[in-house]
Amino acid sequence: MSQPTSPLKRLKSITAHTRPIEALAWDNTSSHLHTGDSMGIIKIWQLDTDLSEGGRRAEMVGELKGHRTGVNEIWASDGKIWSGMYTVNPVGFALLSH
Repeated sequence: MSQPTSPLKRLKSITAHTRPIEALAWDNTSSHLHTGDSMGIIKIWQLDTDLSEGGRRAEMVGELKGHRTGVNEIWASDGKIWSGMYTVNPVGFALLSH
């Protein structure tokens, strides 16, 4: 993989989480971005990727609170979300749907 020739440009920021985001996943079947934070909250974002007139808006369309600890992994497809948290024993996983 080649190195970028210039620094990456920040396009937008999502600021609704109050704790650090530790995982994210994109679902191309629904155009949703899923973000998981260190408190176990997953937020679901509908992305407007229309590039005309400086598009790329993110609107929060859902929130899931199924974890007792932080979310470390998220996989998303067909409107379903698989998320994982790492704990000493046992490792926890959740299948969530929105």
